Amino acid sequence: LVVQWSGDNPNSLAGLTLSNPGDLAISLGTSDTVFGVTDVPEPSLDGNILPNPVDPSTYMVMLCYKNGSLTREDIRDRYAEKSWDVFNNLLEQTDPLNGGKLGFYYKEHEILPPLPVGFHRYIVDTLTSGPLAETKERQKDEFDPPSEFPPVV
Repeated sequence: LVVQWSGDNPNSLAGLTLSNPGDLAISLGTSDTVFGVTDVPEPSLDGNILPNPVDPSTYMVMLCYKNGSLTREDIRDRYAEKSWDVFNNLLEQTDPLNGGKLGFYYKEHEILPPLPVGFHRYIVDTLTSGPLAETKERQKDEFDPPSEFPPVV
């Protein structure tokens, strides 16, 4: 069956039976995508508002991030012997919230938000406790291999 004007993300919304405002899904693909359902469309330059392919009384919202699977593969190749099994085993060794280690990896210029190429790593000392205003972070050139993986998943 071929349906005119369908796409992978609208079809995923339908196939996952996302139907209530607030329902949300994440797709980790070549581009990583977050999509969901709203009944209050608020268009902006940062994302997309589409007709809901299942319920014409609601809308589909979607955010796309360019640095998806190709960036994950690059990190896998650098730190996991080019093996998804090694990647997964190391990923399972990480602590919840990755011990305060946050990474933003842009192998290509990012769409949302529009950012230049670069790998940015930070350790947030108070990520798991304390007031947000007291958050202190320090930049790192690299993490230990297991800690490189949560930021790209």
